Amino acid sequence: MSENQRLMGSGTIVEGLDMAKKSRGAGSPPAKEERKDRGYRPKGRDYQKERQELLQSSVVKNIADHIILATEASGMRKSDFSTLVLGISYTQFREIKRRVGNPTLQTLEKIASALKITLPELFEPPPAVKRRQAPANRYEDHLDALGEVIFEHWERSGMTKLDFARQIKLSQPQFYKIQNGTAPVLLLTLVRVAEQLGISVAELLGEERPKRKA
Repeated sequence: MSENQRLMGSGTIVEGLDMAKKSRGAGSPPAKEERKDRGYRPKGRDYQKERQELLQSSVVKNIADHIILATEASGMRKSDFSTLVLGISYTQFREIKRRVGNPTLQTLEKIASALKITLPELFEPPPAVKRRQAPANRYEDHLDALGEVIFEHWERSGMTKLDFARQIKLSQPQFYKIQNGTAPVLLLTLVRVAEQLGISVAELLGEERPKRKA
């Protein structure tokens, strides 16, 4: 094979590789900035500002007050009360007590059960009505009710699911996961969605506010 033939063959191979790269590139996903917005995604300072506002909610304060009073009444060390009674880590205990934590709905159910009050009572100011036995854990029921309440509000809104998700400040994937009961739900998410829907957190979870004696 002559030198010219070898050069032509090399050129053909190089051209073929270039064409293959272009072909693969044609089907590649669009750049990040070109992707469609899929819902509510707070970032940076806006997220931190919103988080601080949500942490000022009376629901967050009431949960902390229940834990503080129960710990004081027990006479136990805080570290022992958190792990032995509430069944949560001392770090998480301190965050909730200081009103900077964001526990999941499942953790809130565990705390309410340990304090022998219902979940709606945990959201209300203490003292709550004490029970002799801890109420049954209703995490699955509350998770189902959460999805149903959101679905009912969406149906009445007449909006698309994406627009409704934006309105109640949920990303589209989060909206679908909550509806299907497949997402762990955080306290601040409950507070934010309840505020956007104009209902209480207890109502969002399918419960009415506990009635109190005059």
